[in-house]
Amino acid sequence: MPYAYGMQGYAMVQAQSAMGTGLTGSMYAVPFVSENIVQKYDQLVQTGVRNRFFENAYAHGKHTIGGNITLEANPVAMGSFLLGASGRVVATSGAGWPAGTGSMTAHQFIPNCQDLSDRAAVRPVTLRVHRGDTTSSFLFYDLFVNQLTFNFPQGQFMSVAVDLIGGNLATASSQLVVPTFDPLAPFRWDQTSISWAGVGITDVEDLTI
Repeated sequence: MPYAYGMQGYAMVQAQSAMGTGLTGSMYAVPFVSENIVQKYDQLVQTGVRNRFFENAYAHGKHTIGGNITLEANPVAMGSFLLGASGRVVATSGAGWPAGTGSMTAHQFIPNCQDLSDRAAVRPVTLRVHRGDTTSSFLFYDLFVNQLTFNFPQGQFMSVAVDLIGGNLATASSQLVVPTFDPLAPFRWDQTSISWAGVGITDVEDLTI
């Protein structure tokens, strides 16, 4: 069951250039299928005997933030997740953004061979999640892409599942914005291609990477 629901919910994402500060501008709207990014605290229980029948006090332990977000493979919305997973873009050609300029933009992502900093191997991302009312707006930042899964189901849209770990959290009604969604349709199964050692593969029906 996704935590985000309702027609007024939205999510926005952007890759950070450094750790420590969440982004609030120039973010890309994500037409997500589901998301369950949550903040968790481990519970610490005192176990010492205190000559009483009552339960001992609890305290917060380790603090973690993480979860998953799944989306159809919109060319713009998935870009920040690709950058967060790979670390760098080595080639960009064309000028297809904003949409409607009449040309195609191609990006090549490869793994980064050098750590971003002493605190981060790859670039963290900021994810803004709004779940329908002024008390349910969250800015998750310093999140890392722990796993990125591509699904190419036969006869359907390509989808992307992102497992995120980290990070930090800010909550405030001031985080509310009006998202602008990219009008481009997600990639279909017949708009993708697979090659191995430079040779195209033509007899694959379904693929998960």
